[in-house]
Amino acid sequence: MNILLTTKERRCVNGIGALSGAELVYLVTAIPDGMSDEDLLREVLRYSPAWQGYASRVSAEISRRISRRSCEITVIYRPDNTGDHPAAREIKRAGDEIWTFSAGSTREKCFHAFSTQSYNVGGHRSPDPGLWIGWNGGIGSDFRVSGTDKTVPAMREKCIHTFEADQLTNVYKREVMECIGYVNLAPFHAWNAGEVLFLEAVQSPEFCNERGEWLVDVAFTFAISAGSEYNINAERVRVPPWHVYWEIAGVSGERRCEYLGRYVSRIYAARDFSGLNIGKGDSSGALRKRIRELAGGDR
Repeated sequence: MNILLTTKERRCVNGIGALSGAELVYLVTAIPDGMSDEDLLREVLRYSPAWQGYASRVSAEISRRISRRSCEITVIYRPDNTGDHPAAREIKRAGDEIWTFSAGSTREKCFHAFSTQSYNVGGHRSPDPGLWIGWNGGIGSDFRVSGTDKTVPAMREKCIHTFEADQLTNVYKREVMECIGYVNLAPFHAWNAGEVLFLEAVQSPEFCNERGEWLVDVAFTFAISAGSEYNINAERVRVPPWHVYWEIAGVSGERRCEYLGRYVSRIYAARDFSGLNIGKGDSSGALRKRIRELAGGDR
């Protein structure tokens, strides 16, 4: 009988980067006539190494029968549960979710002020720019506005969702792809319709938890906008999230600014995010509880 390790394998690493689970596939040929499956599995187990990183050899199974005298056998390694340190084991479950956020700022060109104070120069009354910033004093075709850079808030949220490895089918991946670059059609997680822009999704390698379940983490990143409001010449213009306000400006005199046109444009289409199968809640507390239990008590 010949036993040969193939290149078919599945491996995972734990939180400290060490190998914590594996499935190795062996090709067995020239199986003796009359040999039982139990004896065959016992021989392959005896031939295979007892450990793969933190994972111990726990079982073997016939995964594919090729002919009467040849087959493939998968040897399964699972995390060692004898230690007390949770870092040596994966404790996640399918459906776990951890939500985090980052709030920062970005730069945006600004052409209007909420108010402007004019100061007379050389005894002459200064021209009134209205709410324009950086007006050159020109009228009509000579009118120009330079504006200034403005700091605006920028917020992102990230969801790390744990899936069963088999859930990440091509159908699901296509659903994810088709949602990128869209805003939410309906309320999503803690946000109203239209406030969430889906940016990206990144999958981790497969890993194995202490129950022997093969899982993957997928990190979803979203940008959040709550909309904005413009107050121009005492007129309020409400701009919904992920819409753009723009205008065609004109000037009728030195002391008065007016607009030839003011517009709010929608630049992202909306899509139903329910097919992502996330956003059901934050299980960070439950994960911390499991860690304490595995570590041997509440800390």
